[in-house]
Amino acid sequence: MTFQFPNLIISMEVINWQNVKSIETSCVEKTFSKAIEIWLLKPHVVNRRLSGAVVLYRTRTNDGLTLGKLIQKFSTTSCELSDSFSAQYIETLTKDNAGLSCDENGLKNSIPKYSENEQEHEERNSSCDGPESSPHLTDENSRFELCVRKLVPRSTGHRNGSAEETVNEIIVIDHEECSATFIPLQNASEASSDSRNLMQTAYRFTFSLKTSRINLTISEDYKEPKSPSLAVACPTIAWLQDCLLPKIAKWASEVSPDAPVRNSQALVSMERYSALYGELKKKYGAKFVEIWPENTDPLKFVYEDVAIATYLISLWEQERAEMGLESPQSFVDLGCGNGLLVHILNSEGYPGKGIDLRRRKIWDLYGPETNLEECSITPSDSFLFPDYDWLIGNHSDELTPWIPVMAARSSYTTRYFVLPCCFHDFDMKFMRTDQTKTQYRAYLDFVEEVGRVCGFQVQEDILRIPSTKRICQIGSHRTYTPEWSEAIHQEITDYIASRHSCNSENNTENAVNAASTLTCQIPNTHSSCGDQTHVLESNTKSSVPSAQWAPHFHPREKMEPVRNCAKVDYDLRQMIVNKVACSILTDAGVDFADSVRGKKEKKLWRKGGSLTFAEIAKLFDSDTLKQLKSECGGLKTLLKNSHQVFQVSSCSVEIRDWSEGAPTQRAHAKKPMRKNARKTDTFKTRLCWFHAQHPDGCPLLASQCQFAHGKDELRKLMLSVK
Repeated sequence: MTFQFPNLIISMEVINWQNVKSIETSCVEKTFSKAIEIWLLKPHVVNRRLSGAVVLYRTRTNDGLTLGKLIQKFSTTSCELSDSFSAQYIETLTKDNAGLSCDENGLKNSIPKYSENEQEHEERNSSCDGPESSPHLTDENSRFELCVRKLVPRSTGHRNGSAEETVNEIIVIDHEECSATFIPLQNASEASSDSRNLMQTAYRFTFSLKTSRINLTISEDYKEPKSPSLAVACPTIAWLQDCLLPKIAKWASEVSPDAPVRNSQALVSMERYSALYGELKKKYGAKFVEIWPENTDPLKFVYEDVAIATYLISLWEQERAEMGLESPQSFVDLGCGNGLLVHILNSEGYPGKGIDLRRRKIWDLYGPETNLEECSITPSDSFLFPDYDWLIGNHSDELTPWIPVMAARSSYTTRYFVLPCCFHDFDMKFMRTDQTKTQYRAYLDFVEEVGRVCGFQVQEDILRIPSTKRICQIGSHRTYTPEWSEAIHQEITDYIASRHSCNSENNTENAVNAASTLTCQIPNTHSSCGDQTHVLESNTKSSVPSAQWAPHFHPREKMEPVRNCAKVDYDLRQMIVNKVACSILTDAGVDFADSVRGKKEKKLWRKGGSLTFAEIAKLFDSDTLKQLKSECGGLKTLLKNSHQVFQVSSCSVEIRDWSEGAPTQRAHAKKPMRKNARKTDTFKTRLCWFHAQHPDGCPLLASQCQFAHGKDELRKLMLSVK
């Protein structure tokens, strides 16, 4: 098999290919292309040695000769890769090739612009749940596509002290033949010591619609890495066929052909983020996981805050370079929670403070250099921060939509960063009106709309954190000049009032219309100011119509009430559990399960069927349901907390079958046990519901059941003492 296109033979010689492996898959050409796009833009999701990839150059053409000359020039360049793919170099490169053309079938705009303007950002956000990372491509109907990407290693160095280098790679995609060829480029030192052509190490994926198979082939002289550290530049054949090929096939079978491929952390330097994250993780990660005094999972919260701190520092370093600033940016973290993000930023030299309505135990471990304040925040004139550069809302709950407002009213130069989580409007829960969007996407659009009404160019990015809510929004540039500040503040006031009015009438469509009408009243001066809008300075605090911006806003209580089944009357709780269980056993169908009670004894044990929550709700009157809602969050919460009796899914409830094994152990197998926890602490400390209430008794023997079969088996709860 030869690697050639019409009018094109790469590197002036034919490359022979050898088949490695093929996988049958249920995909089409479009989904195959999407799978290749995922591997092109997000290689770190498969190759854990990588932090990500940066697209340096990308274009499309129908001219095979032009494509061949570009590939040959790229592959034989021996200068430093970081310089060879600069815009100036590529421009000179393309001019030197006589075969290049700028007609409709040639390389139009062969040096794409990667700076994002406001219109492109709005179009992008209207079509997907997050930022789309694919750079703009010219002539999307062209057959051939050429891309050069930089692979960024995850780690900053090896155990032996030698540093891993970034690696550049050429990708050639033939959309007509459904093939994608990946050609790792060697660095200058390797190139000078090897007389063979750099392109002899290549691998390719092809898809055949007739056979419904994705094939992996490699060049005949494919050079495997001599050490694991070199696998970033040139993957092993075993890894290609056992790891990458199955992933490509899986993506091609599952991805939607119209879904955009989204990348993460597109607004910061991938190389800088990777290096800095390694430093901060080593400095703060294990230390705070070990001493974490809170009841929350330290593995999640510690490394999440380390990642957010890394992102912010990377973002602020870029901002200082762009604006010519020397001093580190100052910040206020509103609703800082455990305060770890503030501690890391303060320790890394960024002046600022965190404010939260409730002090945490871990605050005492940070030391006096970490500036944390215990205070309830109410959106008003009393909470403006004109002396700080950035406002941060990291899972700031009911304060999230207010942070762009507070930034806009603090000063003209105040910027903001928010990571929306819980769905709050200005003075009530957020209500979605567009059913074509998810609740999360609708809320992100609302928070972005608030930022735009406040006069910010809002950018979205996806963080790499252990959370399902990981899309952040950044407002660092204004769409107006300082003289329009008072008019913008009046727009904000009117918009907040319109949201309250429309929410009261359960008609938020009017608020959306009001926002668009208000925004049109102020001319967009950003285009005339260019990139200089963000360097204009005005530290004058604005005058707002009232001291408290939303009279109906109620900050959460310092001590939040516990909303579980603990305060529900015991008799009422038992009545509900017994009634639901009886209904499942009698009205929801009969399901018999074999329960082994001993080596010789075996009997049928009734499990019953299942009921939906709507069917269960009909078993009780409205007063009972209201009482449950006010005390413990509702009927579903009570049933979930009665996990000894019920197995609760997202839409139905059934009787738990303990003969299948202890579900609590399976459910929490991934959660680390507390240091002072012992499995025997709760053994036989509660009565077995099945032994007392189930018509067939408990499916387990008394010696096997962790609950007491009768009061004489009950033990006192033994609390472990450290």
